[in-house]
Amino acid sequence: MTADHMRAIEDSAIHWHVRLRDANVSEWEAFEAWLSESPEHLVAYTSVSVLDDDVDAALLPRSSHLALVANEDTRPRAGRRWWIAGGSVAAGALLTFLTVPTFMSSSSQYEIATAPGQQRSINFGDGTQITLNGATKLRLDRNDKRFAALDAGEATFSVRHDASHPFVLDVAGVRVRDTGTVFNVVRAPEGVTVEVSAGSVVYDVDKEAVPVKAGQALNAPTGSTKIVVTPKRPESIATWREGRLDYDMQTFPTIARDLSRNLGTTVVVDPALTEKRFSGTITLERDHPRFFARLGALLGVKVRRDGTAWRMSVG
Repeated sequence: MTADHMRAIEDSAIHWHVRLRDANVSEWEAFEAWLSESPEHLVAYTSVSVLDDDVDAALLPRSSHLALVANEDTRPRAGRRWWIAGGSVAAGALLTFLTVPTFMSSSSQYEIATAPGQQRSINFGDGTQITLNGATKLRLDRNDKRFAALDAGEATFSVRHDASHPFVLDVAGVRVRDTGTVFNVVRAPEGVTVEVSAGSVVYDVDKEAVPVKAGQALNAPTGSTKIVVTPKRPESIATWREGRLDYDMQTFPTIARDLSRNLGTTVVVDPALTEKRFSGTITLERDHPRFFARLGALLGVKVRRDGTAWRMSVG
């Protein structure tokens, strides 16, 4: 491979990385086609993604929130970053957790995934938008833009309603149908949570349709047929997009899971804190030592570094 050919591939990878920050479904499909043209494209794109994250960490103010509002990119522009990096991107290891579609040759579906600490937005041409939080896996269908499947993690859906072709989300084998909605969904090992901030959805399970309206949250624990719908302040839903986490008597294991997803670092909880609950707001920061020092004071627990993780224990 000539140096000019490699530079052309690197330039294309940079172009796609910038373009996918706020891409629509057609652009994701075009990106998928570009990746499939050559293994070199995936290597180059992976290297660009890794370098971008490293430069972000160096350039962002240490007091900046980690989570950014969807479509409000306050970070330095990518074109400026590559000059800082020396104008060249070295090929790196293939990291499967990056935001790269997984090809499913036997179907029309493809996967978009985010690493812990990353967020991505996908815009559909009809005004529908999906925003993925960190550590999330979402499947889309190139033949049906009114379908998505949340396989893991958390995402917010802002859906334009179409009575003749309702938007359907598959989560853990259950279908969530919109009726003109903004809603947040979490799929975790302990269960599924659906929170609606505007409009309403219908949670279809075992031939039973459970309506969830704005200002309500549905919880469906794994391994249980019990479904609970409770009140939820609309303004406290999906606040992770604004760099904060709002809680009302939430358990510490759930808080640790949310922090791991949003901060891109592992947070664990000692068994003694399993039943402890917290109400309030946690503001996210990139400076992890300072953030966890403040978190310990806020939660009334001890937070310390434990290998590559942060551990919450009885203070």
